[in-house]
Amino acid sequence: MMSVDYRRVNVDNRRLSRVSSLRMKSGRAYLDQVKRRSILTGIADYLGRSSVATIMDASILDVRADLAIEIDEHECARRIDANAGRFDDFDTVMFLMGLPHHEAVPIASLSAEERRMLDRAPGGSVDVRGDSVIRLACPPTRSVLAVVYDDDWLRGLRAASVFAPVATRMLIMPTLPADAGILLAEAAEYGIGVGTPSDTGVAIHLAPQVWRQRYFTPGGWLFREQVYQLAASQGVTAPS
Repeated sequence: MMSVDYRRVNVDNRRLSRVSSLRMKSGRAYLDQVKRRSILTGIADYLGRSSVATIMDASILDVRADLAIEIDEHECARRIDANAGRFDDFDTVMFLMGLPHHEAVPIASLSAEERRMLDRAPGGSVDVRGDSVIRLACPPTRSVLAVVYDDDWLRGLRAASVFAPVATRMLIMPTLPADAGILLAEAAEYGIGVGTPSDTGVAIHLAPQVWRQRYFTPGGWLFREQVYQLAASQGVTAPS
């Protein structure tokens, strides 16, 4: 699985900002937030993830999506207690990933650049004890379900594909198009689930391929930090 290079992603996906605007007007305007939350939690339940927190109308990776996330409650509580700083720098996260979690590393073994990175590490991310440093921080979320809405299946698949390296993806359409077979075949190839609203929540016509972490990467960690910050901005700290 590819890592997300956050130094390039905003440039690579800038063309999708107009797509997101169109989707807000056409793909989801007919659904209120209560209905969309029901769809989001319904998909999470279908995937066996009943204990999730929900983030509505998230703007992330230049795409508008609703997110269901599994929070690492221990890490989040630790950060609150430590009044930890924000993680939003690629190089800092890459440095932290080089330190084993909860294991002491002699500072003398670090390079000059690593020692400079240590001096700039966010508060609460490391514990310097004498001549050693211990990494305390880990990603604050475990998994993410991203649900995008569109009434144009090709445009919707393109938007959902942005989350391929970091999340389980679902496209919700008002109704299936006449050429639904083509849509479902292409979505299956990309691992994107397809659904439509129903009276009871959501009708799932194609189950998504569940995202599983195969590699621990700085880009993946940064994505989880961005999701965590979105959750905090909406006051989401526990499953809703």
